Amino acid sequence: MPRDKMGWHKIKVFPKSMMAKLAVNHIPFMQNRVQKLSMDYKGHTFKPYDPSYVEYKASRFKSKRTGKRIPSMAGKSIKSTRMHPPDLTVTGMMLKNLQRKRYDHKSYVIGWTGEEADKVEYNKNMGRNIIDDVPNREKKFLVKLLEKDMMKQFRTKLKDVNITIGS
Repeated sequence: MPRDKMGWHKIKVFPKSMMAKLAVNHIPFMQNRVQKLSMDYKGHTFKPYDPSYVEYKASRFKSKRTGKRIPSMAGKSIKSTRMHPPDLTVTGMMLKNLQRKRYDHKSYVIGWTGEEADKVEYNKNMGRNIIDDVPNREKKFLVKLLEKDMMKQFRTKLKDVNITIGS
């Protein structure tokens, strides 16, 4: 039988385009895990906020002394005042800043830039780590997307294959 008459060479195990798509699909899944499910990279509920932060967040960052917003929050729209469990959301900008940074045929990187990256690092140091890994549930979601792409390739690229049996 001639080499690769079955057409296996047409199947790309991790095409670059699939990795780009995987990264884009991972972002809202991760944002949901952090904001709505309050889960860290291990799938555990976040460590509670410090009591002083809870007080500020509940007051929409108003100073007890002046009754006005603290300078760092002046003019910002507050998206969440939820304290328990923590949702890592105040203005929503940190999670909104999560983006695909780079990808190739073997991997992709999603992450943050600038001030938002600093907020993620700060939360990690405070016991609310969302960057060192992803929970198994999230990995399963990503594997299912890869599996779906592979099945699509098998259906479309290997159809009409002629098989010759002989000596």
